[in-house]
Amino acid sequence: MRSVLAFAICLGACSFSLPPESAPSPDAGAQSVDDAAPPTNAACPADYTLTAGAHKLLFTDLAYTWQDAQAFCAAHAGHLVKIEDAALDNLIRDSIDDAVTPFVWIGLYDPQQNLTYKWYDDTPLGAYKNFDATKTNGPCVDKDTAPAPKGTWHPWDCSFVQPGVCECDG
Repeated sequence: MRSVLAFAICLGACSFSLPPESAPSPDAGAQSVDDAAPPTNAACPADYTLTAGAHKLLFTDLAYTWQDAQAFCAAHAGHLVKIEDAALDNLIRDSIDDAVTPFVWIGLYDPQQNLTYKWYDDTPLGAYKNFDATKTNGPCVDKDTAPAPKGTWHPWDCSFVQPGVCECDG
């Protein structure tokens, strides 16, 4: 169960812009970071050990705020995970010991807190959704890792610290 700590709700004063991209690798030549293509699985660091189809996942090493978890992922050639189907959602739930890590950040947020959710890359939430409508407390979204039928998503306070799930695109 989450601790009952009071955190200030972010109302218009928080920034949801993505952190700057990490510096290009030495083998990138003169190509600027802005011109660089998104990473592919071949470019994913070796610490992305959980693989499912085109998805390569990495769990953050520590607990972070949503923004800091996104920065951690960017520094590791990825982003907070974009969950577009039940198979990936269930894989994440089943790969985490909920007794140790009951919640993880995912790459979904609602910057205006008007139930218009976007992924980290500003694409809108698609057809697949797994919200627990009874728990809403902020613009950033986390996922509980409890066994089925749980594993639902919760809008939560972005300043709360917990691990996140990074994805390296393929």
